[in-house]
Amino acid sequence: MHTTSLSRGYSPQLSRDAIYVLRRLAWFYRQPMTKTLDQLVLNAVQQIDALDICQSCKGTINQCKKCIIREEVATHQGSTTPSNHK
Repeated sequence: MHTTSLSRGYSPQLSRDAIYVLRRLAWFYRQPMTKTLDQLVLNAVQQIDALDICQSCKGTINQCKKCIIREEVATHQGSTTPSNHK
């Protein structure tokens, strides 16, 4: 998967416990917390069937066309647009 730095319009609030764990994971990986969180999210995608993620998606077809998860589905399923975006 590839990553692109984007201007973020939404900054999720993490619980104190999550930040505590994230900080320690960042120390373990020897990188900033932001990069660690990014890595954790992208790694989580690899642990779940991408098609299941796409079928739960509430994004628009335009967002789907740019999504790295859709690329994963296309690679493994041969489809470029999940069924919930007909």
